[in-house]
Amino acid sequence: MATEYNSKLIDDLYQTRSADDAVRVLDEINEIGDPVFVYPIYAAYKRFSSSSSSHFFIDALDVIESREVLTIIVEIVSNPDISSVDFTFALPIFLKYGYFAPDIVKKARFILYQFSVNNQEIVYLEALLRYSDKAGIVSSLSDQLMTIFESDQHDADDRTLALSYLLNSDPKKWLQFFVDNYGKIKNKRAEILLSKVLMAWKGPLTEKLKDKIVNEGVSRAREIIESSRKKQIEEKESSERKEAASYSNGGLITKIVESREKINLIMATDRRIGFNVFPQNETIYKQLEAATNEGVLKSCCVEFREFIQDMNKKISEHGISFEEASKIIQGLQSQDFNKSINSFHLFLCSRGINMDSDLCGLKIVNRLVNLWMHPARKEELTALLRTLKMFELYKKEDWVSLHRKILELYLNFLEGFYVKLVSYLETQKS
Repeated sequence: MATEYNSKLIDDLYQTRSADDAVRVLDEINEIGDPVFVYPIYAAYKRFSSSSSSHFFIDALDVIESREVLTIIVEIVSNPDISSVDFTFALPIFLKYGYFAPDIVKKARFILYQFSVNNQEIVYLEALLRYSDKAGIVSSLSDQLMTIFESDQHDADDRTLALSYLLNSDPKKWLQFFVDNYGKIKNKRAEILLSKVLMAWKGPLTEKLKDKIVNEGVSRAREIIESSRKKQIEEKESSERKEAASYSNGGLITKIVESREKINLIMATDRRIGFNVFPQNETIYKQLEAATNEGVLKSCCVEFREFIQDMNKKISEHGISFEEASKIIQGLQSQDFNKSINSFHLFLCSRGINMDSDLCGLKIVNRLVNLWMHPARKEELTALLRTLKMFELYKKEDWVSLHRKILELYLNFLEGFYVKLVSYLETQKS
């Protein structure tokens, strides 16, 4: 089917008597890009080479991957009467195949000269300058590039392109040139274009030239530089904030991991317990990078809740009934009886380790991360934040500090629990 369809397109290309119709066929051919179209496109080009659409046929050849394309393009540009636009559309193909014959390079130079003095000349300027650059002749085209840049007869895109290639040909030389000769720039539009190009440039000479524009330039050129500098400062500050936030929780995470290991060691070596209560859980390291907005903080809370609720399944072997548990944990609901934190509380009680109702603060941390995940319970969240003296941070949207405070609360639980556990075990020994 593909062969038949390609044959139909080739036939359409041969049969059409209109350049516009031929270009419409080319649109379909371009999507396929089969080498079978090379010579039919060339034949169509020869029929329509005098039309204003002739460059579309050359552009279509560029889509096809075949060395035959280079042979045909060399033939096409050998025509002394080839238009400037057709010649410049052939240059990307020469670039693709690394073809820098002296006659082609010479003609590229001549066409750029013609274009610089006559803005009525139609060329594919970006391709012309890119080819000239790869051919190593841009530095010798500075007069033409400067003429295009300074001339109001050329459109802004062409002037900007010419200036960019001029600056890139020898940055140090041309930046210094504009510093020394800024007052000689011929028109306001040129100053504005120079300012726009410099927005993407950095370095001592660039800043010196920007200072020159701010001090001596037209108002619009000054605005562009000042706005660009302001944006750079804002981006730098934003980057610094993000960098500061990255791994800013590292110290806390280390302490949390160490505290859990200390608790595990004591519980595993005590004959009444005999196991690690906290499993190894790498998800804690997801908390390393501080939350920089509310959405990230909520995601951190989701992951942190899973971490703090992840405990050894053996804690459920406490042997306490729901009725007895209801007397130990006030307000306990049946659906919450087997949840890990309640099981941990009951397990400790079964081993004679009596804890306060908040379990050294663990239940407060758990409630806090839960509330972050429920927008409908915002009033409860803000009330708890007030109790914990975290509400001002919430009002200021200081998500980095809020994230840190949540981790600190959990560390406080671990440290408080460790002290209580050690004290209990010491009492039992005596």
